[in-house]
Amino acid sequence: MSNKTNLKINKELRGDICIIKLNGSLNAYSSPEFEEELKKCINETPKIILDLKELEYISSIGLGVIIGYLEEIREKGGDIKIYIENNPVIKEIFEITGFPKIMSFFENLEDAIQSF
Repeated sequence: MSNKTNLKINKELRGDICIIKLNGSLNAYSSPEFEEELKKCINETPKIILDLKELEYISSIGLGVIIGYLEEIREKGGDIKIYIENNPVIKEIFEITGFPKIMSFFENLEDAIQSF
């Protein structure tokens, strides 16, 4: 992994829910890797939680990847939930861009899981 990507991605299946944990920066360099993991999750289950509590930065390209798959996921009967405990910087980016109007945000992972 090059320094420009600076993103660690961990994926966990919990029942029929796919949890993708991101740590670092989701930007133009790391978005393709994130998109691949997101596609793998969609193929396994349309119920996805993005764990962003350790995300340090997200660019418009990263936001675009998330929004770009939302309709497909919902057509398959699933959704993307955002878990963003104690991360005011990333939460503010989502709020400024209007994401809370179209997606559910959670401060607790168990609440995000239960919301499915």
